Amino acid sequence: MEYLIDIWNWCKALTTEFFAALAAALSFLVAWRQHVWNKEHHLASIKPFICDFLERDHEELSLSFSVMNKGLGPAKIESYEFEWDGRRTKSEQVSKFMTDSFTGEFKLYLAELSSVSAFSAGESRVVLSVKKKNSDSVDKLDKDMFETFNKQIIKRLRLVIRYQSIQGGEVFEYRTTPLTSLMMEI
Repeated sequence: MEYLIDIWNWCKALTTEFFAALAAALSFLVAWRQHVWNKEHHLASIKPFICDFLERDHEELSLSFSVMNKGLGPAKIESYEFEWDGRRTKSEQVSKFMTDSFTGEFKLYLAELSSVSAFSAGESRVVLSVKKKNSDSVDKLDKDMFETFNKQIIKRLRLVIRYQSIQGGEVFEYRTTPLTSLMMEI
């Protein structure tokens, strides 16, 4: 009979130890999963998001194209490229197109970024800008040049920026996509 009592006590102790080990293992799994969720949430909370803004004024003949980081964290630029008709092109060629498009008094600006550039959250940068220096003396030739230039860059010029969070990881790609309403103007 004592033999059966010993077996019973042994099983009872083993059962208690088993469930204690099971509870510890489940606690570990829950803690590990919570750590993974926290890390995912942290990375999502500092994720950059680059977008664009095109501002045009046909009366004063000004155009400004800006990119901005609307995400919550800084964006480290991996690459910054222009495309013309779907083919990669150098900024010098874009600058030459800008210069060749205007004969009047226009102020032209084209920005370049390198792979050591970064955007802080909320930061905005002008990429391309055209403005008539003296908006009081706008003539038909100026308007025609501006409209032709405007249509050409909307139709043919694209900006491609590859970037990632300062924390590293996934590389994101921003690519200009003209609004349908702009494409209908062409």
